[in-house]
Amino acid sequence: MQIFGTTGFHATTIKQLCLGAGLTERYFYESFPNREALFTACYDQALDALLELIIAALREASDQSTTSLAQTGLRAFFHALQQDHYMARILLVEIYGVSYDQERLFRQSIGRFSALVEQIALNSKTRAQATVAFDLELLATGLVGVCIQMAHRWVMEGFRHPTETLVANCMLIFSGLEDRLRA
Repeated sequence: MQIFGTTGFHATTIKQLCLGAGLTERYFYESFPNREALFTACYDQALDALLELIIAALREASDQSTTSLAQTGLRAFFHALQQDHYMARILLVEIYGVSYDQERLFRQSIGRFSALVEQIALNSKTRAQATVAFDLELLATGLVGVCIQMAHRWVMEGFRHPTETLVANCMLIFSGLEDRLRA
């Protein structure tokens, strides 16, 4: 995680990975067929950790309103990325352009976040109050995409905005969508 999160996928060699882990290349190849496979394992580990942090924050939230849960989830998302720069780089920077399998992995991770958004931000109350027909899965994917793109830019710019600025900007889009659905 540290090497991919610092050096980047394309600049990282098997030799560097083995040196960092204190292993010979022989032992590396006993566990992974190539560095893409190791990167996939790192990506999975980072994604699982991020989702666990978000879900834990949501479970601990005292206010279970849609708006509060969305804010809580977003805060946990941005805070985790800011606290773990390796995670942020692996999930939001290095995943782009690695290989076909990595892109598939990225799409699957969007699906996991979209399912979470469907449960929280676009709940049954919102659906019941909607005055227009909408595709819940499509909207959730769009909301996740917005958050990922904001997070990507934030990471690339060195976390120059406070997390609350990102939360507030994401909430403008979430709230605007909810308002539009009810209008």
